[in-house]
Amino acid sequence: MSGIVLPYSATAANRLQNSRGFMSVKCATPIQYTQRSARDALIQASLDPEVSSIEPLVRPEHCPPDTYFSFAVVIHNKRCAIALTEAINCTFDPPHGCRVGLAIDRASILSDPAKTTARTIWACRETNLPPLFSVKLLGRLRAHPAGIRLGDLEETLVEEPERWVDYTLAMVCAGLVIIDYRAPITDESLVRINLEQRRQTAFHWIG
Repeated sequence: MSGIVLPYSATAANRLQNSRGFMSVKCATPIQYTQRSARDALIQASLDPEVSSIEPLVRPEHCPPDTYFSFAVVIHNKRCAIALTEAINCTFDPPHGCRVGLAIDRASILSDPAKTTARTIWACRETNLPPLFSVKLLGRLRAHPAGIRLGDLEETLVEEPERWVDYTLAMVCAGLVIIDYRAPITDESLVRINLEQRRQTAFHWIG
Protein backbone atom coordinates (compact mmCIF):
# COMPACT_ATOMS: atom_id res chain seq x y z
CA MET A 1 0.00 0.00 0.00
CA SER A 2 3.04 2.20 -0.45
CA GLY A 3 2.18 5.82 -1.16
CA ILE A 4 -1.58 5.16 -1.09
CA VAL A 5 -3.77 7.64 0.78
CA LEU A 6 -7.03 6.12 1.98
CA PRO A 7 -10.10 8.06 0.82
CA TYR A 8 -13.18 8.92 2.83
CA SER A 9 -16.60 7.74 1.69
CA ALA A 10 -19.99 8.25 3.33
CA THR A 11 -21.79 5.17 4.67
CA ALA A 12 -25.28 4.29 5.81
CA ALA A 13 -23.95 4.16 9.37
CA ASN A 14 -22.80 7.78 9.08
CA ARG A 15 -26.22 8.89 7.88
CA LEU A 16 -28.00 6.94 10.63
CA GLN A 17 -25.89 8.54 13.33
CA ASN A 18 -27.00 11.99 12.19
CA SER A 19 -30.55 11.19 13.33
CA ARG A 20 -29.72 9.56 16.66
CA GLY A 21 -26.96 11.88 17.85
CA PHE A 22 -23.21 11.46 18.07
CA MET A 23 -21.80 8.65 20.18
CA SER A 24 -18.30 7.34 20.80
CA VAL A 25 -16.55 5.43 23.58
CA LYS A 26 -15.92 8.82 25.20
CA CYS A 27 -19.59 9.86 25.35
CA ALA A 28 -21.89 8.77 28.17
CA THR A 29 -24.96 9.99 26.26
CA PRO A 30 -25.66 10.91 22.61
CA ILE A 31 -24.76 14.47 21.63
CA GLN A 32 -27.27 16.06 19.28
CA TYR A 33 -25.95 18.23 16.45
CA THR A 34 -27.33 19.81 13.29
CA GLN A 35 -24.25 20.78 11.27
CA ARG A 36 -21.64 18.54 9.70
CA SER A 37 -18.74 20.60 11.05
CA ALA A 38 -20.01 19.97 14.59
CA ARG A 39 -19.86 16.25 13.89
CA ASP A 40 -16.32 16.66 12.54
CA ALA A 41 -15.27 18.36 15.77
CA LEU A 42 -16.78 15.54 17.84
CA ILE A 43 -15.02 12.92 15.70
CA GLN A 44 -11.66 14.64 16.12
CA ALA A 45 -12.16 14.83 19.88
CA SER A 46 -13.01 11.13 19.94
CA LEU A 47 -9.81 10.23 18.08
CA ASP A 48 -7.60 12.34 20.35
CA PRO A 49 -5.87 10.11 22.92
CA GLU A 50 -5.61 13.04 25.34
CA VAL A 51 -9.38 13.56 25.51
CA SER A 52 -10.86 11.27 28.15
CA SER A 53 -14.52 12.23 27.77
CA ILE A 54 -16.89 14.32 25.66
CA GLU A 55 -20.09 15.83 27.05
CA PRO A 56 -23.05 17.87 25.81
CA LEU A 57 -22.91 21.53 26.84
CA VAL A 58 -25.55 24.24 26.71
CA ARG A 59 -24.32 27.31 24.84
CA PRO A 60 -22.03 29.17 27.28
CA GLU A 61 -23.13 32.65 28.31
CA HIS A 62 -19.85 34.36 27.41
CA CYS A 63 -19.08 32.61 24.13
CA PRO A 64 -18.77 34.60 20.85
CA PRO A 65 -22.01 35.77 19.22
CA ASP A 66 -21.48 33.63 16.12
CA THR A 67 -21.35 30.38 18.11
CA TYR A 68 -23.42 27.64 16.46
CA PHE A 69 -22.51 24.59 18.60
CA SER A 70 -20.92 23.85 21.94
CA PHE A 71 -19.70 20.82 23.86
CA ALA A 72 -17.23 20.00 26.62
CA VAL A 73 -14.14 17.81 26.69
CA VAL A 74 -12.03 16.59 29.60
CA ILE A 75 -8.25 16.65 29.09
CA HIS A 76 -5.95 15.68 31.97
CA ASN A 77 -8.87 16.01 34.41
CA LYS A 78 -9.51 19.57 33.16
CA ARG A 79 -12.98 20.25 31.77
CA CYS A 80 -12.91 22.57 28.76
CA ALA A 81 -15.86 24.33 27.13
CA ILE A 82 -15.65 24.32 23.33
CA ALA A 83 -17.65 26.82 21.25
CA LEU A 84 -17.74 26.32 17.49
CA THR A 85 -18.05 29.60 15.63
CA GLU A 86 -18.38 30.86 12.09
CA ALA A 87 -15.24 32.99 12.10
CA ILE A 88 -13.96 33.82 15.60
CA ASN A 89 -11.01 32.12 17.31
CA CYS A 90 -10.55 33.20 20.92
CA THR A 91 -10.77 32.22 24.54
CA PHE A 92 -13.75 33.22 26.67
CA ASP A 93 -14.84 33.10 30.30
CA PRO A 94 -15.77 29.45 30.84
CA PRO A 95 -19.11 28.46 32.36
CA HIS A 96 -19.36 27.00 35.84
CA GLY A 97 -17.63 23.63 36.03
CA CYS A 98 -15.16 24.35 33.23
CA ARG A 99 -11.63 25.67 33.61
CA VAL A 100 -11.11 26.79 30.00
CA GLY A 101 -13.37 28.34 27.36
CA LEU A 102 -12.17 28.05 23.77
CA ALA A 103 -13.85 29.28 20.58
CA ILE A 104 -12.86 27.53 17.33
CA ASP A 105 -13.90 28.72 13.90
CA ARG A 106 -15.42 26.51 11.21
CA ALA A 107 -12.37 26.74 8.92
CA SER A 108 -10.10 25.29 11.61
CA ILE A 109 -12.37 22.29 12.09
CA LEU A 110 -12.70 21.67 8.35
CA SER A 111 -9.00 22.02 7.58
CA ASP A 112 -7.29 19.16 5.77
CA PRO A 113 -5.76 16.68 6.14
CA ALA A 114 -7.25 16.41 9.64
CA LYS A 115 -10.88 16.57 8.49
CA THR A 116 -10.56 13.94 5.75
CA THR A 117 -8.35 11.57 7.74
CA ALA A 118 -10.64 11.70 10.77
CA ARG A 119 -13.66 10.98 8.58
CA THR A 120 -11.83 8.09 6.93
CA ILE A 121 -11.01 6.54 10.29
CA TRP A 122 -14.49 7.12 11.69
CA ALA A 123 -16.14 5.45 8.69
CA CYS A 124 -14.67 2.16 9.98
CA ARG A 125 -16.05 2.44 13.51
CA GLU A 126 -18.82 -0.16 13.06
CA THR A 127 -16.65 -2.71 11.28
CA ASN A 128 -17.06 -6.13 12.89
CA LEU A 129 -13.70 -6.78 14.52
CA PRO A 130 -12.50 -10.40 14.82
CA PRO A 131 -11.21 -11.02 18.37
CA LEU A 132 -8.14 -12.87 17.09
CA PHE A 133 -7.17 -9.85 15.01
CA SER A 134 -7.32 -7.46 17.96
CA VAL A 135 -5.35 -9.89 20.15
CA LYS A 136 -2.61 -10.19 17.53
CA LEU A 137 -2.39 -6.47 16.85
CA LEU A 138 -2.38 -5.45 20.51
CA GLY A 139 0.22 -8.11 21.28
CA ARG A 140 2.59 -6.81 18.63
CA LEU A 141 2.06 -3.17 19.53
CA ARG A 142 2.57 -3.88 23.22
CA ALA A 143 6.04 -5.17 22.35
CA HIS A 144 6.74 -1.91 20.45
CA PRO A 145 5.22 0.91 22.56
CA ALA A 146 6.87 3.57 20.37
CA GLY A 147 4.69 2.37 17.51
CA ILE A 148 4.91 0.45 14.24
CA ARG A 149 4.44 1.70 10.68
CA LEU A 150 1.04 0.70 9.32
CA GLY A 151 2.66 -0.90 6.29
CA ASP A 152 4.85 -3.08 8.51
CA LEU A 153 1.80 -4.67 10.14
CA GLU A 154 0.64 -6.40 6.97
CA GLU A 155 2.81 -9.49 7.44
CA THR A 156 1.53 -10.02 11.00
CA LEU A 157 -2.09 -9.61 9.95
CA VAL A 158 -1.87 -11.49 6.65
CA GLU A 159 -4.82 -13.75 7.59
CA GLU A 160 -7.07 -10.78 6.82
CA PRO A 161 -5.60 -9.53 3.52
CA GLU A 162 -8.67 -7.49 2.50
CA ARG A 163 -9.89 -6.02 5.77
CA TRP A 164 -6.86 -5.63 8.03
CA VAL A 165 -6.61 -1.87 7.51
CA ASP A 166 -10.34 -1.42 8.23
CA TYR A 167 -9.95 -3.54 11.37
CA THR A 168 -7.00 -1.43 12.52
CA LEU A 169 -8.97 1.78 12.01
CA ALA A 170 -11.93 0.28 13.87
CA MET A 171 -9.59 -0.27 16.82
CA VAL A 172 -8.60 3.39 16.62
CA CYS A 173 -12.28 4.36 16.92
CA ALA A 174 -12.60 2.05 19.92
CA GLY A 175 -9.70 3.81 21.65
CA LEU A 176 -7.49 0.71 21.65
CA VAL A 177 -4.81 2.01 19.31
CA ILE A 178 -3.73 5.46 18.12
CA ILE A 179 -3.11 6.91 14.65
CA ASP A 180 -2.46 10.62 14.17
CA TYR A 181 -5.55 11.91 12.34
CA ARG A 182 -3.79 15.17 11.44
CA ALA A 183 -1.89 13.47 8.59
CA PRO A 184 -3.09 11.33 5.66
CA ILE A 185 -3.23 7.58 6.26
CA THR A 186 -0.45 5.84 4.36
CA ASP A 187 1.87 2.89 4.90
CA GLU A 188 4.07 5.31 6.86
CA SER A 189 1.36 6.11 9.42
CA LEU A 190 2.50 5.21 12.93
CA VAL A 191 0.21 2.90 14.88
CA ARG A 192 0.60 2.88 18.69
CA ILE A 193 -1.13 1.04 21.49
CA ASN A 194 -3.14 3.43 23.65
CA LEU A 195 -1.31 2.97 26.94
CA GLU A 196 0.35 6.34 27.41
CA GLN A 197 -0.50 10.00 26.93
CA ARG A 198 1.46 12.56 24.99
CA ARG A 199 2.48 15.89 26.44
CA GLN A 200 0.56 17.87 23.86
CA THR A 201 -2.94 17.08 22.74
CA ALA A 202 -3.56 16.05 19.13
CA PHE A 203 -6.85 17.96 19.34
CA HIS A 204 -5.08 20.35 17.01
CA TRP A 205 -7.21 23.44 17.46
CA ILE A 206 -6.82 23.31 21.26
CA GLY A 207 -3.06 23.37 20.83
